[in-house]
Amino acid sequence: MVLAAISFILIFYFLNRIKTSNTNENVPVKEIVRLSLPMGVSNVIMYLLLSIDIFILKKYFGNQAVAHYSVALKIITILSMIILSATINISPKISELYNSKKFLELEALCRKTAKIIFSVNVVISVLLGLFIKQVLLFFGPEYLAIQNVFFVLLFSQLFCSVFGVVPVYLNMTERSRIFQKILLITLSINTALNCILIPLYGAMGAAIVFTSSVVFWNICVVIYVYKKDRIKLYFN
Repeated sequence: MVLAAISFILIFYFLNRIKTSNTNENVPVKEIVRLSLPMGVSNVIMYLLLSIDIFILKKYFGNQAVAHYSVALKIITILSMIILSATINISPKISELYNSKKFLELEALCRKTAKIIFSVNVVISVLLGLFIKQVLLFFGPEYLAIQNVFFVLLFSQLFCSVFGVVPVYLNMTERSRIFQKILLITLSINTALNCILIPLYGAMGAAIVFTSSVVFWNICVVIYVYKKDRIKLYFN
């Protein structure tokens, strides 16, 4: 709480020191809110998608099961960071090309980025797969029980890698509300499936639901973008 308060004060201080321009290029506050609010809601939904399974798993199987599952999630975060780093770097370019109606260049950029992300994550996945026992033993012998859970979660991130820029494309093309609606549907499905599968299969059920949710919303975005923009976000 103290760090949050200090951060808020510093951000407020530096924002007030920024000189505002009187040119016609100023963006109205309502426009900023209109574009950013759905993105904020989407981030909250993403957080819930990563949290609901933890809460349900703890309810039925206790803290030890949560600890095991959380370790598997943290390991695959390495792949998530590759996706995040790449998409953040090209986000402004996506917006620029889309607004300039340069759709051929935009598709080439998206597909090239997806190929790079997938190539890097395949290498990392192979290394993790080869040495996963050693990695899990670092946390304790009992963590070897989540090997299969890890491989299910690993598949989810490899699947994301194929589609590369899916997490940011709709946000950068002023259709964040569409992305928000897709995530809301995903959250509903995710919650229902978690309530069914986790009591039956524990951490493996949580991993299956997580992977299914990732596959679902990625495919929804890809289909929507192709229908509306005729752009393939994946490489082949």
